[in-house]
Amino acid sequence: MLNQLLRDPVPETFLKLSKKFAVNTKLMSPEISEIITILEEETMGASMAMLGNTAFAISKTPETSIEDVIVSRIDEQGCRYI
Repeated sequence: MLNQLLRDPVPETFLKLSKKFAVNTKLMSPEISEIITILEEETMGASMAMLGNTAFAISKTPETSIEDVIVSRIDEQGCRYI
């Protein structure tokens, strides 16, 4: 999977391969699978975090039909002194 990601290093590829890993290892619970299915329709893609019973997604907008989510923004300014 790492080689596939290196051939096409974009967020959509990462999300697709991350989900494939979670499914193939049977780590994904039915509840998280259902949430990911919803998020996939609303975002660029979604998968399961490998620690805990957590789903994540990348989206251009913070909108979702799922309740009680935490929305974070990705810093696009790069490395800098603070």
